[in-house]
Amino acid sequence: VSVGCDAMIPQLNAMGIGAERIVGSPSIDNLRAMFQSPAKSIAGMVAMAKEHKLRGVSWDVEPPNSTKDDAIKYTGYLKQLRAALAPLGVRLTTYNNQYNPVISDMDDIQHSVDRLLDGDTYNYRCDGCISGPQNFTGWLKHYHATVVNANISRDKAGVSMLASTERGDWNCEVSTMKERLAQI
Repeated sequence: VSVGCDAMIPQLNAMGIGAERIVGSPSIDNLRAMFQSPAKSIAGMVAMAKEHKLRGVSWDVEPPNSTKDDAIKYTGYLKQLRAALAPLGVRLTTYNNQYNPVISDMDDIQHSVDRLLDGDTYNYRCDGCISGPQNFTGWLKHYHATVVNANISRDKAGVSMLASTERGDWNCEVSTMKERLAQI
């Protein structure tokens, strides 16, 4: 429940701007419970989509300690959710990155959603670095490896953008924003 979203969505709808709600959980245990018994949570998301006349539902989960088995179950869960949302015309999106096992298998997850939103493209930190250089050249190389490849359907892949100095000033420089947008 989000009071801000609940107040803003009807206004967006009135202006012809579709809204998406973001669903997430920091707990792998909560997600595993949903995967095991999906009916109640899927019914709740369908009800939310109807009530708010949503254009989409977007998942953003990056729980610690997830596994490849969780990724398989997440993909199956999303497939069921997509089937429930499709008759409403509600798009299903999931955030992805290469670093969290539950969301890292873009090749498989793409078949269970309408859109992949790749967050690997927020920034680039050299491979193996905990801290250190972040740069546009590395970002391009990384983005081409994660999103622009023969295994990912081009009509499914979206590139998530981050405008924040939290991970280096280059993210917010006008020149690099223009370069990233030109690539996209």
